[in-house]
Amino acid sequence: MAQATLNGIEIDYAVSGRGRPVILSHGYGATGRMWDGQRRTLGDRYRLITWDMRAATWRSRSTWRTPRWSMR
Repeated sequence: MAQATLNGIEIDYAVSGRGRPVILSHGYGATGRMWDGQRRTLGDRYRLITWDMRAATWRSRSTWRTPRWSMR
């Protein structure tokens, strides 16, 4: 995955396929890897952009600070 830094926050993302762009966002508790099957199926028709939400990957969890009000 590639990486972008936005406002000091590192976000992992991947771009694959060709055609019109489609952004695939995962739900809570998942990562961008949940779209791997769709990427293989739709990649010949669409440019697919997947990303990992903040703290969704193990790499980013080590630097992410849990707010004091969190239940975690």
